[in-house]
Amino acid sequence: MRIKKRDEGSVSIVLPRARAGSAAVACGLEIFVVVVSLAFKAPRFALGAQSAEPNPQAQTAFLAGTTDLKKGDFQGAVTALQKAVELDKAFGPTYLNLGLAYNGLKQYEKAIPLFTRALQLDSQLESAALFLGIDYCKINDPDRAIGPLQKALVLSPADIDAHVWLGKAFLATGRYQEAIAHLERASEASPKDVGLRYDLAQAHLLISDQITQEIYQQEAHTHWRHLLKGQAYQIEGKLDLAIIQFNEALKLNPNLPGIHESLAEIYAKKRDFAAAETEFKKELNTNPYSFVVVCALADVLIETGKASEAIPTLEKTSALKSSLGCARYELGRAWFRQGQYQKAEGNLEAATRLNPKYAPAYVLLGQCYAKLGEASKAEAAFQKSRTLDEEHLQQMQQNLAPSEQSSEQLNPQ
Repeated sequence: MRIKKRDEGSVSIVLPRARAGSAAVACGLEIFVVVVSLAFKAPRFALGAQSAEPNPQAQTAFLAGTTDLKKGDFQGAVTALQKAVELDKAFGPTYLNLGLAYNGLKQYEKAIPLFTRALQLDSQLESAALFLGIDYCKINDPDRAIGPLQKALVLSPADIDAHVWLGKAFLATGRYQEAIAHLERASEASPKDVGLRYDLAQAHLLISDQITQEIYQQEAHTHWRHLLKGQAYQIEGKLDLAIIQFNEALKLNPNLPGIHESLAEIYAKKRDFAAAETEFKKELNTNPYSFVVVCALADVLIETGKASEAIPTLEKTSALKSSLGCARYELGRAWFRQGQYQKAEGNLEAATRLNPKYAPAYVLLGQCYAKLGEASKAEAAFQKSRTLDEEHLQQMQQNLAPSEQSSEQLNPQ
């Protein structure tokens, strides 16, 4: 664990991240990074039957220890707070802050019984429940972390850090659906936290893996197993293996929808346009209203010099679904390749209205305008495409910027 001062009133604790797919994915092993912000406030004494104000000598030691805790002098805090405990063994916040001091020293095994005792003395100490759960995660005991973290959420339902750690604990114990609910709640509060999004993606992937394994076991002699394997290989970029699996699925179910489209996409990626054209056409024979396939086939035909062959189907599709921007764009491309610039112009203008953020449509529209001698319109279209490209680049740079890190508010009591 690496500790660094962030400012006068806070300490940032960075924990190692857990190995993906391991039993302790949620609980601070190897590759998992969490930031704990110690935002210290003035001491707040818990009142009530279980947590009365300590005696004056214990109170003096408690305040001295809390001051050391605020300054990051964890050993000094331990010394003062241990004295406070000796003077008054019934004040819950002293045990809480002593546990926090041991946390600062990375002595989690010593902190855990202190947080436990704090809760026994004052069941309303939400921070004690929160950090008891967190520390169980840190020592790779996620099963025991769940109860305290759930208690923390009962005491403070809006505590995002409790949602974060409870999500991680559920993830580590294989309760993926429950993990998703809490990680989604945390991600909504910190949408730029890449670590949270990573954990959420892990939970979804692990659920998917569970379902996949069930299909492999229960549906071993059906097309589903080959279809899933083919999709996995396609995602991994193992295109030749994906082709084999998709063809095996076709042997078992020749009318399987979508599989010819998947094969066509692979062939197009491999630059085997003849095979891609064949597979797209087979898909349309099965589902003639697959408008996405119509556009994809048109793209292949235009790229291979068969623009005239693409036009009739694109016109029919545009008439059936006037809101389909890709059909109007591909139709504009086809007419442009035919030298029919006025026909291309109308379709490309329609494409930009339907999808005003698609920069390539403005580039081709600008070329159309230039061919038709409309220089000012051409320059405006080109400028629009440049603006969209710059906006896209800025957005990519923002997405690559350091993420907002989640913080855990730790208030010495």
